[in-house]
Amino acid sequence: MIPREVSQRLRKDGKTLDVLMRGAVFLETEEQPAGEVVLLRDITQEKKLEETNETLLRISMALPSYPDLEDLLDYLSTEIRRLLNVEGALVILLDQERHELFFMGAAYDDKDIQKRAKEVRYSARKACPAR
Repeated sequence: MIPREVSQRLRKDGKTLDVLMRGAVFLETEEQPAGEVVLLRDITQEKKLEETNETLLRISMALPSYPDLEDLLDYLSTEIRRLLNVEGALVILLDQERHELFFMGAAYDDKDIQKRAKEVRYSARKACPAR
């Protein structure tokens, strides 16, 4: 029996999957192999769920460290950006008095883009018109 091993495999469409591999060799005699069986199980979703849970735990443990709302939203944006492996992440809020949507929290490699994103405001009425 071959021990379990986690690996990555490339699908025909170019997508990478995380797989759990396990195999066994069948013997015809004590020294003569007759064949082998290798099982590959897709664990991509399981790994993503585990990573998401770890991120949520890390966020919940860090909440007391961020008493300032903007700092907290920047931290959340950074964690979301890391989890999704994207260039940037924003937290959008609604200013009910001004009926505007705005980004108080942002996370970008480029700090200039991050600063500019926080200055943008959108009309909530145009973004979410009443039906």
